[in-house]
Amino acid sequence: MTITRDGFCRAVYFVEFLVLGVPTVLLLGWLALILGTIAGGAFFLILPTSIPRGEIEAEMALYAGAGLALAILGLCALWYFVAASVGYVRYGYRRAAELRPQFRRGLYLAAVPYIVLSLIAAHLLTLGDMRPLDLLLFSLPTLWIPVVHLGLAIHRREANAR
Repeated sequence: MTITRDGFCRAVYFVEFLVLGVPTVLLLGWLALILGTIAGGAFFLILPTSIPRGEIEAEMALYAGAGLALAILGLCALWYFVAASVGYVRYGYRRAAELRPQFRRGLYLAAVPYIVLSLIAAHLLTLGDMRPLDLLLFSLPTLWIPVVHLGLAIHRREANAR
């Protein structure tokens, strides 16, 4: 039994996704659900009372709403990446053109939370707090290795020829 180049690439991606992607998706999805629930609860509890009270409560409602929006964006991005990954592993290059929109949506949705959280972590690092460095060092390679591999596989020039 011979394995094609497409089959080998899909097998390597499947191992990357299982070893690196799934734990990261589960961890970040769990964090997004927890933080989104906390931020959403705070947003909907503070918002009705913040309008008559003043600026501090309105600012807290704004931060809680932003946290809720970031959590929702992150969960949607994770959903698109998982859907594109499953499509690539199951069908390979044959459905590459159909997977491109899912991959792009996931990339666009992931960009905002990733940039915001990286800026927050950088700010905390300048204050001397080293805890965000652990999450950044964990999420950078474990997220970007499968994402770059999936992006390269989906956007191959020869995808339409096969």
